[in-house]
Amino acid sequence: MKRDRHQTSLRCLFAVAALSLLSACSTKPFSIEIQPLEEKTVFLEDRPDLRTRCNDLHYEAFTEWFFHCAVKLDTETVSHDDTAGAASCTIKVKGVAVKLSCPVQVCISKTAPAQTKEHEAGHVAICRRVYQEAPAVVESLAQGLVGKTFYGMAATKEKAERDAVDKATAELAEGFRLGVTGLCEEASDRYDRYCLRYEKDKSWTVPALVEKSLERSR
Repeated sequence: MKRDRHQTSLRCLFAVAALSLLSACSTKPFSIEIQPLEEKTVFLEDRPDLRTRCNDLHYEAFTEWFFHCAVKLDTETVSHDDTAGAASCTIKVKGVAVKLSCPVQVCISKTAPAQTKEHEAGHVAICRRVYQEAPAVVESLAQGLVGKTFYGMAATKEKAERDAVDKATAELAEGFRLGVTGLCEEASDRYDRYCLRYEKDKSWTVPALVEKSLERSR
């Protein structure tokens, strides 16, 4: 059965990666670089693969996004031991540098009706609003990491150090998932449900439904 034209396929992805281990020489415990949200429209007529995806899922259009959070940790080694056949290492986080970006892609037909375009614009608006709040979320997470110690074990000292760094990064990643990507996914899912529920009620505009969806996600 063909779904309502307002029901869209949503993909909410994120990546939190430790790019490198920095030497303990940072002058501030936290820094953040924020790239502008990148919005792009892709027409289904130009992308047969996306057209096939839409047809298979019985969707008219869909919006997908990817939250990137690249992390560099400034750490110092508190202790390490590699005398027992396996190495261990305890690190202390002294600083966190983060780079945020968020590409958003609307996949839609060139002949899509205005109502469909407006609906997808609502998803983009949700991404934009959540992304605007991401720096504050990340700053709080990063500040929570500074001063904490993490323990790692592996075959070598270097690998044990990496294990400890990975654990520190994983802690930030989980907080980012809950406070940013999860928020966006919940709001977007709720937005689709509200659009179906209030489709015939013209007093509910897309901006109003976006606000309503975000309020319930906080």
